Amino acid sequence: MRANFFLLSRATITASLLAVAVSMPGYAEPAPEVAEVMDSIVERMYDTLTIDELAQVNYEFVDEFITAQERAVLATKYWSF
Repeated sequence: MRANFFLLSRATITASLLAVAVSMPGYAEPAPEVAEVMDSIVERMYDTLTIDELAQVNYEFVDEFITAQERAVLATKYWSF
């Protein structure tokens, strides 16, 4: 009798965990801080750069354009578990 209860409990727990895992989305929404930082960077680019400068934006430019605080948020908050 006790063995059947253990198996039933184990099956219930396994089924519950599986149901939770299946219902979870496959991605995580970016933290609001990340969205705010991205919006701020893009808005600042549109406000300060010409169309020709925007067309020439590359990794090196963005690396120098963003602030240390923005870089820290993007480096630490984008993927969180």
